[in-house]
Amino acid sequence: MSEPTRTPSAARRWLLIIAVALPGLLLAGAGWHHPTGLDLSTAHDWWSAHVPLVPVFPLLGVALWVLLREETGPVAWIGKIGAYLFGCFYTALDCLAGIAAGLVLETEGRGQQSIIELISLGDRLSYVGTVSYLVATVCVAGLLFRRAGWAVLPGAVLLIGAAVPFQTSHIFWPTGVVAMVLTGLGAGLVEWARPVRRAPLATV
Repeated sequence: MSEPTRTPSAARRWLLIIAVALPGLLLAGAGWHHPTGLDLSTAHDWWSAHVPLVPVFPLLGVALWVLLREETGPVAWIGKIGAYLFGCFYTALDCLAGIAAGLVLETEGRGQQSIIELISLGDRLSYVGTVSYLVATVCVAGLLFRRAGWAVLPGAVLLIGAAVPFQTSHIFWPTGVVAMVLTGLGAGLVEWARPVRRAPLATV
């Protein structure tokens, strides 16, 4: 005969909630300390702040992959590809307009056309990344709404809403920092709203 079902570990559920919320919250903290502009006085802090962010920015896309882990079909793949493209193209911004531009300014001083070109190229690439990220958040919201219903709406609204200013404000204070806080909260709430699947106990 079959035994009663059991729910997955509460600890595992909270671990997933924290895991998807953490990237946004980490980036909010980084944005709090990030220089608001690039000049000779901030050049060192500017580029050195971006070095540890190289592995952190793609985690926003990884969080969306985690939220889509049980989803299949074309919309799920669009979301996963969007999250992947974000990780690629936004990392390019981080390296070009963050590390390279700051380092060139610190070592070579003002008036470098290369700095303008690095920032310009980084901005163009980041637009591809942030638009891909926005598309991915819409896919996450739609698929999880289908799975969880209205319970997912608060988190979905925060996740999508934060992805809009992220395109231009990045993680800069104040708008970008607020966007990253809302991104973390939104992702955590979406995961929290996911219906708990009951796993059957062993039969005897």
